[in-house]
Amino acid sequence: MADLVIERCLPSAHEAQIQSLFLRGGRPEFGVVYERAYKAREPHGLRSWIGRIAEDVVLHISVAPEQFSDGQRTLTAGLLGDLMADEQQRDFWSPVKLVRRMASDVKKDRAADFLLTSYVPAGGTILRATGFKKSIALKRHVMPLIPGYGLLRRWLHREREPVLTSRPSDDVNTGAALRGLSSPGCFRPVPRADYYATRMPRIDYPAGTWLFAGSADAPDAALLVTSHSPGGLTIVDALWRASEPRLAGTLSAVARWGRRKRNKRLTLTTTE
Repeated sequence: MADLVIERCLPSAHEAQIQSLFLRGGRPEFGVVYERAYKAREPHGLRSWIGRIAEDVVLHISVAPEQFSDGQRTLTAGLLGDLMADEQQRDFWSPVKLVRRMASDVKKDRAADFLLTSYVPAGGTILRATGFKKSIALKRHVMPLIPGYGLLRRWLHREREPVLTSRPSDDVNTGAALRGLSSPGCFRPVPRADYYATRMPRIDYPAGTWLFAGSADAPDAALLVTSHSPGGLTIVDALWRASEPRLAGTLSAVARWGRRKRNKRLTLTTTE
């Protein structure tokens, strides 16, 4: 039997074999992700690491460079995406070997200042074995979108609700509006329209709606929302202009907007 060979490559150089791996792994939706994200990001540094046996790709992981900033410093993150192993390669050691090679190449080439990913429990074991450490936890918040509850929240925070302007996430004017929203005090991806359009590996972002608080051309805040589950409105991201933002009124305005769209709950995930 041929040996396992691990190498870095342009995804386009092995597109058919990579797509075949994900089909065998029960992830047919990867084809949509590839068209939307890989083709757009490959010219800007996205690379794949693959494991091959002869001509068959049996392991895969990708890294996309992305600028992160807190308004004072800017660093390059390597965003991991789409770790996949063929059934015969899910022996722990083969994926670990792949991820170690990827991390070694990124470090040697100084392609990123740090690597970042989220993961399902099964992938956590592999990442910990290759030196990754848990740095943040996610906390999910849910607000019921019923009239009485919204009135109570507005009475408690007593902040003015701004006027919201909605635009599709792929609107050509979105990029200019986002550029002034640096979200001071928050170390996060530099906001760009193409970041959201190609965000990996989730596919909820392109179907979203931007809600701009205040002026649509120079907003005080912007929230990207999506209704990817029946009756549920999810805040995918939030950006702001001021160094000490007051967002309670904006969130109430978003809740009111979601209720008009007949959603029954508003969900927001924060890091801690």
